[in-house]
Amino acid sequence: MFNKKHYKFNLNSTFAKLLGSYLIIISLILTTSSLVFFRKYEKLIVTQEYNLSEKLLNQANYYVDFNIQWATSFLYSLYLDEDIYDLMFSQSSHYKKNGISKLKHLNLSSSNIDSIFIYNKFDDKFYSSLGSPAENYYLPSMKNIIYKSKNTFTDAFIPSQIKINLKNNNITKNIISIAILTSKSSEKSLSSAVILNLNANTFSNYFKHNITNNSNLFVMDNNGT
Repeated sequence: MFNKKHYKFNLNSTFAKLLGSYLIIISLILTTSSLVFFRKYEKLIVTQEYNLSEKLLNQANYYVDFNIQWATSFLYSLYLDEDIYDLMFSQSSHYKKNGISKLKHLNLSSSNIDSIFIYNKFDDKFYSSLGSPAENYYLPSMKNIIYKSKNTFTDAFIPSQIKINLKNNNITKNIISIAILTSKSSEKSLSSAVILNLNANTFSNYFKHNITNNSNLFVMDNNGT
């Protein structure tokens, strides 16, 4: 028969104390390492998100600036066009035919363009790339743009929502507009003007495509407009 010996672990022994200290040190090291790793990982994620947001904002800024410059240049080219000039100033229907035809052609030149409106103060009439009856739904907004313009060139895009009802088909158009006036309008009479309406949905679709999270996005210029 073998004698069974019972060994008792002495918690007060030097070995036990060393082992306890070792375990405490290891726990502290692991805890500290985990915290340091978490902080570094958190900082890395924040940095990546910041860099991505900055990149997206720079791309958006370039996209908006490019379209503003394009729209401004396009508007001036309309203003200087001889056929468009006839639409603004002539009272002869003979000279207006080419201008009306050109408006419809230019409207198709870019998907950004919703419509183009010309106002002739001498015959108090609007001419557009749309034709009737659709253009009639735009007229209150177009008159308001000319009436409220403080300068001969609108210094910011003017948003409007146009609700159209054609053959019991309801359509809502979201547009942003810029305009050139031949002179400042008064309460008694509107100035002849060229108004370029852009499709606002083209801009919003760009941001929806590039901003994939559920954030709300607001676009404003350097003046906060």
